[in-house]
Amino acid sequence: MPFENLPGRLQERLTGIVNIDVTAQARIASWQLGGKILDDNPWLGVGYNHLYWVKHDYDPLVVPSHAAAGFDSSLLTIAVGTGTIGLILFLIIYCLVFRRALQTYKDKAGLPYRQGVALALLAIFVALFLHSQFVNSLLYPQLLIVFWYLVGLLYLAPKKVK
Repeated sequence: MPFENLPGRLQERLTGIVNIDVTAQARIASWQLGGKILDDNPWLGVGYNHLYWVKHDYDPLVVPSHAAAGFDSSLLTIAVGTGTIGLILFLIIYCLVFRRALQTYKDKAGLPYRQGVALALLAIFVALFLHSQFVNSLLYPQLLIVFWYLVGLLYLAPKKVK
């Protein structure tokens, strides 16, 4: 092993470069299971509240818990739960919000607070979508409350000044 002469913790870190750790293996297995289920139910999915039971049918080792009600990716969870049709509709909604935030931010004649809200939404949007590929963060109520509150502020009609 090339890292034998290094200190223990550093050796462990560097070994992680060439070996996939247990959590990464579990995440990959979760994605693979989601892919199998999506292959068998591509258009309408299996239903969001039915995910655990379907996962258990495919893999009897799935332990009943809140974590077993989804996969390690928000978009995969949505795709398996609602199918390709539901995923496309979900993405259309988010694309419309992203486009509106981008237009509002670029609008130099707009209100400064709306540009600030738009910039915050753009930053949250990118971070949330990247993070949601590894955790179900697009489905966390605590994050959704803040996100959709800002979307509401973005779409709020400005009052006309007399």
